Amino acid sequence: MNKSILAEITQVMNSPLFFASTEQRKAVENMHTCRTAARGGRIVQCPNCYTRTVVYNPCNTRLCNLFSVNFVQSRSVG
Repeated sequence: MNKSILAEITQVMNSPLFFASTEQRKAVENMHTCRTAARGGRIVQCPNCYTRTVVYNPCNTRLCNLFSVNFVQSRSVG
């Protein structure tokens, strides 16, 4: 998800006039750490050129764009 959008959401959620449930706050917190070292990851190696790449784990929050795009692609037929 775009970091500037997350920053705006967080700013609104921290406003004294806005109420967010614990579940909503956890979802935003998870989206902040989506695909970062904070979520952990693994090293993937290319079988052809042996280049190593670090792949970080997603947040698994269904509202997160990064997670939902990959989820839809993994479920697409063909």
